[in-house]
Amino acid sequence: QGQENLVTWARPLLTTREGLEQLVDTALAGTYDFDDMAKVAAIASMCVHLEVTHRPFMGEVVQALKLIYNDSDETCGDYCSQKDSSIPDSEFK
Repeated sequence: QGQENLVTWARPLLTTREGLEQLVDTALAGTYDFDDMAKVAAIASMCVHLEVTHRPFMGEVVQALKLIYNDSDETCGDYCSQKDSSIPDSEFK
């Protein structure tokens, strides 16, 4: 008791809207796209799948995250460009 495994605790939270809302830092309220958060959570959920053989390879994870990042950047326009200006593109490509 009190020594609960972080993955065991987080795994079920990654699969429901209510769970995701519990995981997000309250300081981020209203500053992120929930659909993008859900996509990232789905990837994270695959990474902690109970069956090791069902987990994605790291390269697949990176590609999936790049797709989410690029889609997000294209759909939110100038706001995202200003918001993400402190993050060099080289970190994601």
